[in-house]
Amino acid sequence: MTSTTPERRRRKRTIAKFVLASIAVFGIGAAATSAAWTDQAWFTGTATAASVQLQGSANGTTWIDADDQTGAVAVPASFTNLIPGQTRVVTLHLRNNGSTPLIVTQTALTTSGSLFTGSAPATATSSFTTTTIAASGTTTFNLTVTTPSTWPTTYQSATGGIVLTFTGSTS
Repeated sequence: MTSTTPERRRRKRTIAKFVLASIAVFGIGAAATSAAWTDQAWFTGTATAASVQLQGSANGTTWIDADDQTGAVAVPASFTNLIPGQTRVVTLHLRNNGSTPLIVTQTALTTSGSLFTGSAPATATSSFTTTTIAASGTTTFNLTVTTPSTWPTTYQSATGGIVLTFTGSTS
């Protein structure tokens, strides 16, 4: 009986090894099978850039892109036939015709011609202050021309030009 006991033990060990190896193989197979069960989640979307379009108007109804001086909005003829001591005011309009808010600044107000030069020139001023205009929003401001009360006769028939420039930016 002593010779059979080691033989049995060896056999049991062999069977145990076989059983453990089988379990390992089946376990790996089961893991491989469960890894084959997958699912996904996808997302799609679109992206568009904002549009930026600042427009001007002399009357608040007819809007012009006026991207440069050649296409500028014409200021109404309210500044004709000026005499000493006058102040004339014209209300002008800006519109954000873009899709994002714009921070609008007046970048220039320049005058030219003999009306705005010399010893007692007329002056042009704007009431505009930097402002944010919402998409599709509007704002107004005043352009004022003033002549001195002691305006010399040398200014009779003098002419001049006024150029206002505005810039709208997203930041």
